[in-house]
Amino acid sequence: MIYKFLMIEDNPTAAQTLNLLMEDYDEFQPSIISCDMKEGIKAILSIKPDLVFLDVELPGFTGFEFIQQLRSQLQVLPEIVMMTAHEKYALQAVNEEVLYYLVKPIDPDELFKAIHRFRIKKSKAQKAIVIKNQKGYSFLNFDQIFLIKSSSNYTYFYTRDLQKVMVSKTMKEFEPYLSEQFLRVHKSYIINVDCIKFLNTTKKKVVLQVPELTDLDPNDSSLMHFNDVLIDENQLGIPIGEAFLEKVKNTVLYNKIG
Repeated sequence: MIYKFLMIEDNPTAAQTLNLLMEDYDEFQPSIISCDMKEGIKAILSIKPDLVFLDVELPGFTGFEFIQQLRSQLQVLPEIVMMTAHEKYALQAVNEEVLYYLVKPIDPDELFKAIHRFRIKKSKAQKAIVIKNQKGYSFLNFDQIFLIKSSSNYTYFYTRDLQKVMVSKTMKEFEPYLSEQFLRVHKSYIINVDCIKFLNTTKKKVVLQVPELTDLDPNDSSLMHFNDVLIDENQLGIPIGEAFLEKVKNTVLYNKIG
């Protein structure tokens, strides 16, 4: 996924520094810079950036006034990261519900946190996750993923069309990008709660029923991926780790009837 970002900044040095730092994030296109209220609004309306870096103190107006003007022009605003040399504006920035608040000079680690937060919000809003491995990019819809498994430093995504997508990263790295329909039940497993058929807290096991699996012949080679958790009727019996038991129980039973 390629994103567009825009800067509303009157300091050329600060703008150049931010542009250089953003080169580390290859999913972002190079930015356009503006320091004028009208031109900045016009640029946002025409370019439709996904992310705006907005200085607080600008010639003749503030970043907060810019946000107010932008709200009069747009129903849904792009994500906004505010930048300033003064921490005194932090509370006001929070009240404006901006994505992140960066203090100048910009710390690369703080910029990373801002971009990380942006990625998480985008992933959840799109109801999908983009997986990069040696074969390229896989765009996986959340509704299609029924199980995520970790093995050593590898993560495996299992989808309803019977794909197994392997990535050489730990499962922990992907967990923040998943929506609330996913639940970690074990150090090695994350499940799609929509697939839960049965929960047994005594045996510490949750049973998943996936129609695409249950319809398969028991001898189908696709089932070999699940030999360690496969149970009757091609259902999956996923173990629940002791450390996750209370959260799993409370999550699954939160909306119970009776």
